[in-house]
Amino acid sequence: MPVYNHSFVDDKNIPQPLGILQSGPVISIEISVPQSLAEEFTRSNLPIPRPIVGLALIDTGASSSCVDNGTIESLGIKSIGIVDTMTPAGPKQQYRYPAHFFFPAAKINVDFGSITGADLKGQPIMALIGRDILSNFIFVYNGTLGMYTIGY
Repeated sequence: MPVYNHSFVDDKNIPQPLGILQSGPVISIEISVPQSLAEEFTRSNLPIPRPIVGLALIDTGASSSCVDNGTIESLGIKSIGIVDTMTPAGPKQQYRYPAHFFFPAAKINVDFGSITGADLKGQPIMALIGRDILSNFIFVYNGTLGMYTIGY
């Protein structure tokens, strides 16, 4: 089983437990069009948009993963439906989109036929990694050492 460890350390490689407390378990992510949509773009002689790079927050409280609406729309991806969700502000209808997630540090690819859009603007993240993805992993949060581990 491959394992990815992420430690919050300073420039001298000394563990910084406050790093994980302040930012949460974040991981670098590239969000792009899924393979099926890329093939459609190619057949239509349209350029395939470049992936958008940023951070995703691993969120064990989220039943499903989601992507920032502005991020996914900037890729030219149109919504394919609507879903009823429960947010911290109460019930809300959200758009669904096809999407592809790549986590370069862990070398994990996830193609979504449908993922929920969310309003994440103003936050330093562009996606939440929910239990739909985490259910396939082992996830360990070590706050005392300021690190987390994913086994997949």
